[in-house]
Amino acid sequence: MSENAKQLESLLGRGYQHGFVTEIDSDTVPPGLDEDVVRLISRKKQEPAFLTEWRLKALRHWLTMKEPHWAHVKVAPIDYQAISYYSAPKTNKDGPKSLADVDPKLLATYEKLGVPLHERATAYRLPRRSRTGSPPPGSCSVRSRKPCARTRT
Repeated sequence: MSENAKQLESLLGRGYQHGFVTEIDSDTVPPGLDEDVVRLISRKKQEPAFLTEWRLKALRHWLTMKEPHWAHVKVAPIDYQAISYYSAPKTNKDGPKSLADVDPKLLATYEKLGVPLHERATAYRLPRRSRTGSPPPGSCSVRSRKPCARTRT
């Protein structure tokens, strides 16, 4: 085995080490892909019927396709039935009312990834008044360094 191949094997043998793993309660669909899974995911996302039908049509077409075989590339076939196609953090039935109600582990992950505070609030569809750290429209922002509309002469 060449030195490059040994280095590659060594790199591939190492586990994931960058720390972007967050153990939180999640709603995950069991592995596998068929029409029932597409319908279930569509229901979970509260999609309109036309979008569900569009996705089902795409799945039916995808099932007729053959997996490509590339020259000079040896890749094991993908087991599409071993993949889970939907996972989302579990939320309360009513949903969080403020960022204080969101799982702290998830907020810590957003922090690690550098997601701005107002985008975190948007991801949880929080009411605008509860998005702490996000100034209401028309208010002054310390970051903008622009004069406030209220103080202009």
